[in-house]
Amino acid sequence: MKAKDFILVLLSFATLVTGCMAQQTGCKASGTNRHLLGAVTGKSAIGQQWSIKDHPARVYLISFVQTVPDTAAIDSRTQSLSLSSMAHQYRGALAVLVDASVLKTNRTPEDGELLNAWHDWSLQDVALLSDARGNIRQAFGVCDATETFLLDSDGTVLEHWNSLVPTGMLALAVERALPDEAAALHASRVKKKPISLRD
Repeated sequence: MKAKDFILVLLSFATLVTGCMAQQTGCKASGTNRHLLGAVTGKSAIGQQWSIKDHPARVYLISFVQTVPDTAAIDSRTQSLSLSSMAHQYRGALAVLVDASVLKTNRTPEDGELLNAWHDWSLQDVALLSDARGNIRQAFGVCDATETFLLDSDGTVLEHWNSLVPTGMLALAVERALPDEAAALHASRVKKKPISLRD
């Protein structure tokens, strides 16, 4: 290999590495602790202004998902159903979905599309927020969908997953953060033994 060709290969490699580093840097969270929770605010799927400060909880599940098209069998839809289950089972947890469709489709949902997803995905126990300007994504340093965070009431990140989280893994993480709620839930599932007819 000639010296000129070798230098070109090195320059190409350096450009590739630099590009990756720049992308990673752009995905770092811009907020810390409570600033992260404070960033979770915006217009909900049902058209109301929503803020996490008005919804205190023991822990928060924040997941960035792709909502368009809402009929596609994608990881984001699977993740939304898992979060809805966590919010329903563990009353100390609050689940919030943040629309990050632009990261996958290069567009944000049009009027009605966010509401359609909220209905079609049966998210009655979950808040679904628009993030058209990317303010929430930038605060959390999110670069892809699906990406999920588990935070405590102080805003400290307890868990962070940058892909689809299986429901069982999600439940274990929530139970570690909410041991009392988990114990009560398991106790309610234990069936009483049938009364023996024998003395």
